[in-house]
Amino acid sequence: MDHKSWLDPVEFMDTAIEASYKNVSNVDIICNYLISGVKIGYEGEGRLPTFGSNDPSVSNFGYEAAHEILPSNKVGICVGS
Repeated sequence: MDHKSWLDPVEFMDTAIEASYKNVSNVDIICNYLISGVKIGYEGEGRLPTFGSNDPSVSNFGYEAAHEILPSNKVGICVGS
């Protein structure tokens, strides 16, 4: 399965430039995240893609699912090194 961002980093940068966004260095950081991913502390099996019956709902409601990751991490339900 091919896991990649829903945002195209080149198009994202082009849009920022076209909109005359002043802090292009921030956009560049985000583009690098979109290309390479973001290290959030999870390693090994925690970095492997998951497959399950709720996968379509996560795709449809990605913001809500992602919104739950940080609080879970803060209370120790999800941890990484």
